Amino acid sequence: MVGLKQPDNALQLVVIWVAGLNLAYFGVEFTVALAIGSVSLFADSIDFLEDASVNILIALTLGLSARGGARIGMLLAVIC
Repeated sequence: MVGLKQPDNALQLVVIWVAGLNLAYFGVEFTVALAIGSVSLFADSIDFLEDASVNILIALTLGLSARGGARIGMLLAVIC
């Protein structure tokens, strides 16, 4: 079982906000890319989706112990 520690709530909130903004901009760019048929914008929108997923994992890691953080770090290495 992965142990929990007390997260820094302010930092966690900021990271969650950043992830939400990345997801929102992914939606905007993806929609525009589909509307105008731009492969370049589509690729950039996927990058925003990747950024959002990394930030979500970081936010989850802030509440974990060192061992749990190491496991998430391995998952981040696979994603990035």
